[in-house]
Amino acid sequence: MAVTVDAFIDSLIASGLMTPEQTAVLREQHLADDGESMASELVAQGTLTKYQAHAICTGRAKHLVLGDYTVLDQIGEGGMGQVFKSLHTRLDRLAAIKVLAGHALHDRTSNNRFPQVVRIAAHIAPPNMVIPYDAGAQNGIHYMVMDYVDGQDVATVLSEHGPLSVSLSIDVIVQAARGLEYAHSRGI
Repeated sequence: MAVTVDAFIDSLIASGLMTPEQTAVLREQHLADDGESMASELVAQGTLTKYQAHAICTGRAKHLVLGDYTVLDQIGEGGMGQVFKSLHTRLDRLAAIKVLAGHALHDRTSNNRFPQVVRIAAHIAPPNMVIPYDAGAQNGIHYMVMDYVDGQDVATVLSEHGPLSVSLSIDVIVQAARGLEYAHSRGI
């Protein structure tokens, strides 16, 4: 089903990515006849990322602005949630945001553990692990902010390049084990 320009703009405002004043300019420019075309034009202009445009067009835009962070793209997903590349808008600094999955919010144990894990992890400096430096909850979305590390995870490297050499495999395993041992020794 096509998204109308009005519905697209309403979602854009609701997402927090643009103000009503900013979207009034879009309406005046008549960028497109439908929401998807307007989204494509805004991506071409660099105003939105492809991820943001898709989220707005599919009605999943409520997580695109979390506090001072603007979500740019999804970079990972696991059992406890999703990880997004984001931008701290006031500091103009990239960050990674882990959003607790919806099913975990209904699991009392996960819901109670998430803030504790974030708090503990923020006070340690583990080797080979990314440290959280902010956390929050907004519109029912619980999130943790960490340094953004540009690169590929091991699963992506394996799928693109095949098996690692024995020495590189050992290095990766040792690094992960050191980080896990350090975190475990501090109650995480």
